Amino acid sequence: MDKRIKYYLDAPLRFTYGKNFYPWEKLTVRYFQIPTDKIKKPVRLALISDLHRTCYGKDQSELIAAVKHGRPDAILFPGDIMENGCPHSKTDLLLDALSRRYPCYYATGNHEFYAGKADTVKEHIASFGIIVLDGRYKEASLNGQRIRICGTDDPQTGKRQWQKQLLHAAEAVDGTAFTVLLAHQPSLLEIYSRFGFDLVVSGHAHGGQLRI
Repeated sequence: MDKRIKYYLDAPLRFTYGKNFYPWEKLTVRYFQIPTDKIKKPVRLALISDLHRTCYGKDQSELIAAVKHGRPDAILFPGDIMENGCPHSKTDLLLDALSRRYPCYYATGNHEFYAGKADTVKEHIASFGIIVLDGRYKEASLNGQRIRICGTDDPQTGKRQWQKQLLHAAEAVDGTAFTVLLAHQPSLLEIYSRFGFDLVVSGHAHGGQLRI
């Protein structure tokens, strides 16, 4: 293992927390373009994170319509898709509707562990046919392009377990396929970047945080 990577894995995990301002439940859609020589045709990935218990429109109709309008080839859920201690009915409506239409990939956030039921949540999400990534990767053909989608549990799973998962996920990086990592905590980007993932998608910050 690269000594620099080992140093970052062995160092204490330092998270950056800021002040979240609630309520902020207005649906906002943002588009980003990621240039790469590893993909010859456009691939559209929709990112939905930190839904918690929010519902956009009746039966999630507003959010579902926004996703449909974006015409994604796959949907990524990097954590906190459910709220601990709250009913999951609103989230289930969304997961059921989207998983029927698109390939979906999921990795846990911190709230799945706060409830002490992360394994149960993962099993529940997998029941919709959604691929749960907890130290694994899946190779997909999206718009005829070869994409490897990786993911880890939130570090709340335990530091050593999280390290092990990250190393396993990084096995997907071979310099040829475009690789995407689902990792809930954006403050650990410096660690993720050591492995050569082409794209890292995170959540947790709820669209942005203020830090003094």
